[in-house]
Amino acid sequence: MDAPDPQFTIRGMDAADVGRCFWVRTHTREQCSTLEGLTQAGISEDAVTRLLTSSHKGWVCEQDGQIVGFSMADGSNGEFWVVAVLPEYEGRGIGRQLIERGQQWLHDMGWQEIWLCTSPNTSTRAYKLYGLLGWRDCGVTDGQRIMRRHKEQRARQGQDDHTMQWTGPAFRGLVE
Repeated sequence: MDAPDPQFTIRGMDAADVGRCFWVRTHTREQCSTLEGLTQAGISEDAVTRLLTSSHKGWVCEQDGQIVGFSMADGSNGEFWVVAVLPEYEGRGIGRQLIERGQQWLHDMGWQEIWLCTSPNTSTRAYKLYGLLGWRDCGVTDGQRIMRRHKEQRARQGQDDHTMQWTGPAFRGLVE
């Protein structure tokens, strides 16, 4: 992993962060979700807080004590769940750092191959960044693009991948 920008702090997510993460998720540029959409999908602050105490782990990126991005992964099934970065913080490598934390944790949990769901739209910043990080496109199923990454897969070298970050679907299965 690249060293994070010293003006940002990336740390593990805790229960006190969940509300702000929901706010960030509803203010992304691409594939933005609404609180109503999250609620309809059964994703609430209480549900996410419970998941953090069992099968999931999350990371937040802060600047001056304010959360500007986050990611989560599900250790029970090897799914990279979500990454979201506020638009004014795009292009600084935050999304990449957050994705790499989730990838590494899932692989450390024993998953040789990890997966995610994202928008079927291949012109998104998310799709481009995933490709740069070694994810392979496995096609579209039920309206969502499935991507997989093997533990031994390496990120592509020589790309200006710090100019992109992913603001993918809100948690599992939500794409607007």
